[in-house]
Order: sequence, then C-alpha cells, then structure tokens
Amino acid sequence: MQDFAFYNAGSHNLKGPRGLVVMARRMMRRVLRPIFLRQVEIFQYFADLLDNHENRVFALRIDADAMKRQHRDLAHELGQQNEALALRQDLLSARQDELADQIQTTMAFGWDYVAMVRRLATLEDQLALLTGSTLSPSDEGDAHPSILFPGLAKGMRKPANDDDDKTIRSKVC
Repeated sequence: MQDFAFYNAGSHNLKGPRGLVVMARRMMRRVLRPIFLRQVEIFQYFADLLDNHENRVFALRIDADAMKRQHRDLAHELGQQNEALALRQDLLSARQDELADQIQTTMAFGWDYVAMVRRLATLEDQLALLTGSTLSPSDEGDAHPSILFPGLAKGMRKPANDDDDKTIRSKVC
C-alpha cells in the first residue's frame, strides 16, 4: 500500500466545490495513513499466522493419515496373531481333552487291575482252604499276599518274623 495513485485518479485540475472535496480527501488520507499502514501490518500478520496454522494442520493431517495406516496395519497383524493364538488354543484344548481321556482310561484300567487282583486273592484264599494249605486267608493279615513273583525274591525284603522263602510275595493291595 505504498502507492496511492489510484486515489488520485480523476482528481486533477478540478475547481470549485469538487476541488475542495478532493483536497479534503487528500488531507484525510495523510492523517489516516499511519492507521491504514498499521492495519495492513496487522492484516499481514494475521494472514501469515493463518498460513502457518494451515500448514501445521496440513502436516498434522498427513501425520494422522500415517498413524491411521499404521494402526490399520497393526490391527491386521494383531488380528492374524489372535487367530493363530485361537488356533493354538483349540489344538491345546483338544490335546488336553485327549490327555484327560487317556488319564481316565489309565485310572480305570488301574482300578480294574486292583479289582482283578482282589478277586484273584479271594480265589487263592478259597483254593488254599480247599486244598488244606497252611496259607491264611486275607482277613487275618495286614496286607494280602496275592501274586507270587519267584524271580523277585532276591530284591524283596524278607519279613522279620519269617525266614521262609515260600512266603515272600508281592503286595498289590
């Protein structure tokens, strides 16, 4: 706003009341010129400030878009890892169910074995009573000797009261 020539357009060589109006206008321009110049500076400052903020907003939008892409990629990767973990959990759950079934089967087999050994001990007691053997029934002792293992006689402890090798038996129940 340094050149005010456009204000003077059509105001040369005017006489009379129009010349007085032009002169009053020029005087008002000179008096108000510092105010107008300061107003231009303020408007320029606000324009620069606005441009600066627009540039910052643009940069923040670019950063936000990059973060959105990164978030989308991380969410996709996390989803894949979550699916993999769910698959592994399903496999482990199936494996645990199989192991639980195997343990139940093994325990049932063990209890079946115990029941079979008790029945066999009862049969041995009845056979001993029928044949007149000197073996006592299972009701009279601490533990019932049920099955003889002749090859294990060396590794087994002998009872303190009896030194007879015939009475060494494995104790199952």
